[in-house]
Amino acid sequence: MKKALSVALISLFCFIAFSNDISALVGETTLMIYAIETNLESMNTRLEILSKTEAVKSGEWERMKDLIADVQNNDTHSLYWFANMDGSYYTVEKDLTDANLKQRAYFADLELGYSVYGAIVTGYTSGKRSAVAAVPVSRNGEVIGYLGGSKYVEAFDEFVAFLSENGLDKSFYVITTEGEEVFRYNINEKVSNILNDMMLANEFGIYPMSENSPLKYQYIFGPSPSTGWIYAIGSLK
Repeated sequence: MKKALSVALISLFCFIAFSNDISALVGETTLMIYAIETNLESMNTRLEILSKTEAVKSGEWERMKDLIADVQNNDTHSLYWFANMDGSYYTVEKDLTDANLKQRAYFADLELGYSVYGAIVTGYTSGKRSAVAAVPVSRNGEVIGYLGGSKYVEAFDEFVAFLSENGLDKSFYVITTEGEEVFRYNINEKVSNILNDMMLANEFGIYPMSENSPLKYQYIFGPSPSTGWIYAIGSLK
């Protein structure tokens, strides 16, 4: 992921004779996106491993519950779930919930046999803004359900807040390709509105271009090749 992202961002500026400062910002932006999404990637890896276990492949909640509970207890910023083919689903806390995932836009991808990575929702059971990863579960070549996890967006907020408390002075604004906010940190409404328009209109960019701008931060924006989210990360000028 990191190599692909670095190549993508640098390709934007290959036709510009940019300064060493801008070159450094490109590198920092690549590393920050990689670091932030490591949290989501770890959850996704757990899902892929769990989906191959006999307990999960049984499709029986009582057989898999303890296994999922162990993972859940070690990942407090996520909600793990198993969904039946009809969209009904189980969580460790509630067992069979009274909600249904069939109405989620990403569920159609699961039904087609695709994995989901980075869909943004507000959880039916948690009530929290979350980034979803999910995988089809197969037994004897046939899909029998879906194993998923919802990573609370607050995990990303806490991560960048931790970096800030330890001396990293950055500004963050992250959206989906539809312009829906994923999370923000240390940015005002006026700047985020300008960035939102620019990020939807251009795959990559810099704002502001002028070094004489009164803004405290200069932003480089571009998409993550993994989630598709568009990141604008501001660094001190």
